[in-house]
Amino acid sequence: HLGIYFPPMKIIRHDGRIHFLGMRCIDVCLDVSLCFPVGYIEYLGYPRHVAVMYSIFRGLKDGVVLVAAVHIHSLSEFYYQSLRDAKHVVALAGGSGITPFYSMASAIVDGIEDFDLTILYGSRTADGILLKEEIEELASRSNGRVKVIHVLSHEEAPGYEHGFLTAELIQKYAPEGDYSVFMCGPKAMYVFEEGEMKKLGLPKRRYRMEMSGDYLKASDNADFPAEKKGKEFILTVDIRGEKQTVPCKAEESLLWAMEKAGIHAPSHCRSGECGWCHSKLVKGSVYVPKDADGRRAADEKYGWIHPCVSFPLSDVELCVYPTE
Repeated sequence: HLGIYFPPMKIIRHDGRIHFLGMRCIDVCLDVSLCFPVGYIEYLGYPRHVAVMYSIFRGLKDGVVLVAAVHIHSLSEFYYQSLRDAKHVVALAGGSGITPFYSMASAIVDGIEDFDLTILYGSRTADGILLKEEIEELASRSNGRVKVIHVLSHEEAPGYEHGFLTAELIQKYAPEGDYSVFMCGPKAMYVFEEGEMKKLGLPKRRYRMEMSGDYLKASDNADFPAEKKGKEFILTVDIRGEKQTVPCKAEESLLWAMEKAGIHAPSHCRSGECGWCHSKLVKGSVYVPKDADGRRAADEKYGWIHPCVSFPLSDVELCVYPTE
């Protein structure tokens, strides 16, 4: 996937990296038209990352405005949907995870979206807050519909909350009554926040996380069977009655194993959410991380899995249904 931002796309630099405002994800197979003053797009294939595109730009200065024309067909759930979400959203942002909430705040200020947004924005230090002036300027123009609370984990300072984005802090700033929680940040943040959501008693339908792409280091999870680490198994892939066998390590997803072997398996979000890679587990057992298991109850009951977040614990036979 290629992270891309819609116009106006303002470039800023933070922690030695280049960031763009208003990110969206698009599938690499789609047509993309980009206009840059300088720079290029580079594809880095497996094993660096499977089917991931990186944008590497040289000589771009802060404040440069880019133009992009992109056809989008997104299967992400990370957007406001009035029939699904509460009228008030509490956003939990970790570091550069502020970018989608910047877009939401902009849409609220511009009258495109109609909901209230309270952003609990976690950063290490006050000097390291990304988009601080920009997000606060949006809040000042929102007529109270966008609120920003900065939370510092590595220092205490007047005017800032200190610590982590805990259930207690969420309760302090969340509205009375119903609300939804959106979160965007690193994987470790999601693991922590799952526990905080349980403390709050929020049903699963009331909180969602931005998709993070390929699930890495699944074997580091506490519930991953220790005796399976380092093991290699045989994956049998059945596509329209034609079977292929490929090796698959316990630490890599079934999708990765298929792609390494040149099998064109369906995939989209690569995070266990969209169901695009939905396949039938015929034989064997797999490990599915709890924080990435986006299956319906019926899928789990009748042996359907998402190969993008399924890791072999034995030899496996999989029936794959290609989209083409």
